[in-house]
Amino acid sequence: MERMLRSESIRLYLTGSSARLLSRKIATQLRGRALTSELWPFSFEEYLRFRNLDARKPGSINQSFVRKAFDEYWERGGFPELREAPEAVRVATHQEYLRTMVYRDIIERHDADHPRAILKLAERLVATVTNLYTTNRLTEYLPSLGFKVQKDFVGEAIDWFEHAFILFPLMVRDLSLAKQNVTPRKIYMVDHAMAASCDASYSEKRGYLLGNLVFTHLRKRTENLNYYKTRRGLEVDFRVARDSGVELVQVAWSLEDEETRKRETTALFQAMEEEGLPEGLIVTRDEEGLVGKEGRKIHIIPITRFLAAW
Repeated sequence: MERMLRSESIRLYLTGSSARLLSRKIATQLRGRALTSELWPFSFEEYLRFRNLDARKPGSINQSFVRKAFDEYWERGGFPELREAPEAVRVATHQEYLRTMVYRDIIERHDADHPRAILKLAERLVATVTNLYTTNRLTEYLPSLGFKVQKDFVGEAIDWFEHAFILFPLMVRDLSLAKQNVTPRKIYMVDHAMAASCDASYSEKRGYLLGNLVFTHLRKRTENLNYYKTRRGLEVDFRVARDSGVELVQVAWSLEDEETRKRETTALFQAMEEEGLPEGLIVTRDEEGLVGKEGRKIHIIPITRFLAAW
């Protein structure tokens, strides 16, 4: 194929499965003659486009349609072929997607040892999206199920999950690479509704799924993404580095509870002070407002506005 590209006056199109080659490996094999484009499940913006809606268009009627569309997107997720599927079919298909990705894109591709351990590890991480994990704890978890695996095996499997676009680890923001590598990481999934289908407990943990949705929205736009831990040990969900500057984003399903509001805003104000930022952002399900402190401002916006404007 390389010889043809170099010496023949032809156009070459390749299609079908890449079960033995990840995108990075394809680029290596073609030695700079490949451009990689990430293809994700539908974003909310793409979902609106499919429905012939525009979140930026003013008017109460249009906005009511947008809110209804978000309710559908929230429940069904971004996989296009499942947008009209009944709930039972959608849940079963999401679960089959996970098994197929693990077996075909990881176990078969890498001829991996301990295939059942890899599936159990994936299920464990799916059940803890947005939460912290360490390879040490996961290495201790698998032997409790009867699998004899080493720490290196767990770390390699997590790399495979990320390369196969199933699960994504998120590192803490730290100038020291050594500290980044030893500090616990957070885990996110490729689609929030898929996570809900693969673990029924998320019906009671909506805030975790909201955080996962914000992650995928940000990750589609940049890989310069971390979570932030203040010097006093408080966490902010996302630190985003863009050409226009650094932004801090916190996620909360609701701020109606005063204790929750205080916890989220305190962490964000601390991070803003340390980063020298005048503004921060809290994304909620449907609340909005403004909180000020010592010349700094936190904008509270609903998820629909965030997905449309950021």
